[in-house]
Amino acid sequence: MLDSAEGKPDKQTGESDVEQFATESCKCLEEAHHMLLDTDRRLQAQLQHCNCNKYAVVHTSWTDTNGGRRFAHCPDFECDYFRWVDAPLCTRARIIIPGLTRRIDMLEGEMRTLEAINNKVEKMNTWSLYFLLILTSWIMISCWF
Repeated sequence: MLDSAEGKPDKQTGESDVEQFATESCKCLEEAHHMLLDTDRRLQAQLQHCNCNKYAVVHTSWTDTNGGRRFAHCPDFECDYFRWVDAPLCTRARIIIPGLTRRIDMLEGEMRTLEAINNKVEKMNTWSLYFLLILTSWIMISCWF
């Protein structure tokens, strides 16, 4: 901890703010690494063969209750093999994720609409340039004769 805003070492631990930041960053990275390893272990444990002896495939659920949660199932849907890969979502995530996915869908729809309008405008601009080029050529030719 810092003794003051100047970055002096803490009287109790003797660490400067830079040392403390580095220590906390390392702890965060280590926790993230353990979380990834835990996910890999869960994937390896649950991604075995399905009931028809094929490797199960992983997909992500985007329902309101399980948005972003991964699950494994039979690749050909020939058997009833189904396993959740991720732990259940917390209540806050179940509230927030559906709203975020709806917002993303809405923004992607708006983006597609704007891209279509932009393509039409570009085509109109191209035809307008052709028309102006032909008109200008016609005027120049008519002035010469």
